[in-house]
Amino acid sequence: MPETHGEVEGLPSGLHDKWEDLKRLAENQTQKLQSQLNVWRSYNETTDRLHRWMVDMETETRSGTAPRAELHKKKAQLNQLKVLSVM
Repeated sequence: MPETHGEVEGLPSGLHDKWEDLKRLAENQTQKLQSQLNVWRSYNETTDRLHRWMVDMETETRSGTAPRAELHKKKAQLNQLKVLSVM
C-alpha cells in the first residue's frame, strides 16, 4: 500500500483512480460514523435526562401526603401534582 503522495503518483492511472476512490469512500464512511456517533450521544443524553426526571417525579409523588378525603383537598393535591409534571 502506498503511504506517501509520491508513491501514489507513481502508480498506473487505473490503480491510482481506484486508490483515490477508496480514500473518498473511507472519508465518507468516517463522516457517516461521526454523524451517527453524535446522534447516539444526543440520544444518550436525552434518555439520561428523562430517567433523572422520572426518578425525581417518583420521589416527589411518593413523598407527598396521603390522598385526601375531601374534594377541595383532592383538587389542591391534584394541582400540586400538575405543577410537578410541568417541571
